[in-house]
Amino acid sequence: MQWRIRSGFAMVLVFGGTIGLASELPNSVDPSEGWKPASGSKNVAIYSRAHAGSRLKEFRAIGSIDAPTPAVHAVLDDFENYPNFMPYTLECRLLKRESDSIITYQRLSPKIAEDRDYTLRVWKKSWPGPDG
Repeated sequence: MQWRIRSGFAMVLVFGGTIGLASELPNSVDPSEGWKPASGSKNVAIYSRAHAGSRLKEFRAIGSIDAPTPAVHAVLDDFENYPNFMPYTLECRLLKRESDSIITYQRLSPKIAEDRDYTLRVWKKSWPGPDG
């Protein structure tokens, strides 16, 4: 089996309460920074951009979550248990904790492709919604 290390960057944005995407998205992603719509649905918009010096892309997902902020943070922070509830995730461990982010190693085993492993940097940012 051939292992490949993929670098990825994700920004996890956590909203307090439910926020309408239509009003939030124009202020959340600056096209002058190279972000382009990649995919989306009713509750999440996914953007991508080229990553300097690499064939790989960076991705940013923005959406609303109808749950209290502390509950969402608890799930995101429980990365070591991702293999117990995230499909195809075999391993997830902390590589480095920085003041504003964490870097994790993750190994996936999707049924339709060879196993993949990658590093992921996660930043969390919270701000109050329209209702506080």
